[in-house]
Amino acid sequence: MNVPRQAIVLAAGHGTRLRPWTEHRPKGLFPFLNVPILEHAVSMLASQGVERIAVNAHHLADQVVDHFAARLHDPLNHDDVDVHVEVERDLLGTGGALKNLTGWIEDGPCFLLCGDVVAPFDLAALARRHAAAGAAASMAVVTAGDVQRYGAIEVDDHGDIVDIAGLVAPRDETCDGPRNDTRAPAPRRSPAVVGVNGSLHLFEHDFVAALPDGPCCLIRDGYLPLLASGQRAAAWVHTGPWGELGTPETLLEAQARALTGRLPVDRRLLTRGGRRLGEALVHPTARVDRDATLRGACVVGAGAVIGRGANLDACLVLPDARIDPGVTRRGAILGGPVAHNLDDSPAAGAVTQADVATDPDGAPETERAPETGDAARGGGSHRPGRP
Repeated sequence: MNVPRQAIVLAAGHGTRLRPWTEHRPKGLFPFLNVPILEHAVSMLASQGVERIAVNAHHLADQVVDHFAARLHDPLNHDDVDVHVEVERDLLGTGGALKNLTGWIEDGPCFLLCGDVVAPFDLAALARRHAAAGAAASMAVVTAGDVQRYGAIEVDDHGDIVDIAGLVAPRDETCDGPRNDTRAPAPRRSPAVVGVNGSLHLFEHDFVAALPDGPCCLIRDGYLPLLASGQRAAAWVHTGPWGELGTPETLLEAQARALTGRLPVDRRLLTRGGRRLGEALVHPTARVDRDATLRGACVVGAGAVIGRGANLDACLVLPDARIDPGVTRRGAILGGPVAHNLDDSPAAGAVTQADVATDPDGAPETERAPETGDAARGGGSHRPGRP
């Protein structure tokens, strides 16, 4: 069957988990492999036949608007997708963002994707599963995710979602007696599949219409009422690689996996990000001293300068950063007002404030978001609140 032609990409949050980098740049424009995170989401959708994409924006929304306006004239942009930016004056959460775009959504099913997720999703396979199930909502359930971190999605042997992080009450029919029977219900059957919410969904118009107006959560105000009413929410199980870019740790992990071929990304975007030096990716405008050493899956951003004798291992050097001669760092994000290290070595001194030039927007680089916090996720501290 044909892939649905419309999709919504969520990108409105403050990027709280990537602060302070996101205080001056929205998370969606933070670089992943030297290309804005949102470009990876748009590329994945457009390459599989999606023609219309709506991106919601709130935090530093003018930068998102400007980015997609400039994209229309970018010679490196090879797709013909139409991107609409919907600016939210008030942050609406994952469900509210979808409901707010009711007027934009055309007839037929619509994808929804969290903008900070990278995975080689098969959109046609999800669409086939959705149509075969006759479901109002379908979710990509990822088996490679950490259920302790993100919450478990349980799928029965019919391919339907039966629980989301323990938030779905057992059905009454698990009891032998009537509804007012005070005996404890029988244990829920063991699920056929346990995974995590992959943050890719496919919805029918009725599901969108049933969401409450104003700020709300896609899980608590969408999926849970759907399941409570006895309707089906279908699971499409994605057994391939998956990564999310919302924290320094997960971003650097995804960077390493992408540069070593364990997390497929659009090759055109990888080429756009720079030239390969071993496992490293170096932007064409960056300068790396011939006596500097880049080990492992390093990424060096536009305009960055790596000084003589510097030794970097699995680091992300942000655009326009200056790395002092002789600096040694491993597993760090370098540039902007802070340096974030994943190892035990102190970050201080790796890059000083005086060494960091401003980014093209005129502000130091830094980022992560309320879309992962209570306010924007629509309640609760459960990570399954992520879209």
